[in-house]
Amino acid sequence: MSVLSEWIVTVAGAVVLMHALEILMPDGEMARYVRGVLAVVCMFVIIAPLPSLFRQEISWDMLMGEDGVYQTDGDFLDIIHQSRADVRADALEKELSALGYHTEITLSAAAGESHLLFAEIVVRTAHTEKEEITAYIAQALSVEKELIRYG
Repeated sequence: MSVLSEWIVTVAGAVVLMHALEILMPDGEMARYVRGVLAVVCMFVIIAPLPSLFRQEISWDMLMGEDGVYQTDGDFLDIIHQSRADVRADALEKELSALGYHTEITLSAAAGESHLLFAEIVVRTAHTEKEEITAYIAQALSVEKELIRYG
């Protein structure tokens, strides 16, 4: 068992034990003082491993790359961007459906610095008014019409 998991088990055990003692304790003037003592003991159980933690050298390797520069988890960001794109595609489909255009939209996300970018926009529809649908999507997503294709 790692040090962290041992500490968590110890804290959980102390809290459960102190709660059980509090339940068994009779009501009265003395209960207030006993609760105070139990709270202090619980606090000491929680902070007991801190001195040994500060004596160890902290390794920042999991956040920093070999060159000492902060590294982001690109895969996680890609998942977040694609999730946002999927939500936006669903909203666009509903908006177009309300206008009478039944479409299926697939947005492929690309990582932008401060906002969501789209690498590819694919629209599937049986409607012949593709120019109107393209104009609506381009305006709604603030993209150029050339980025939108049908397939």
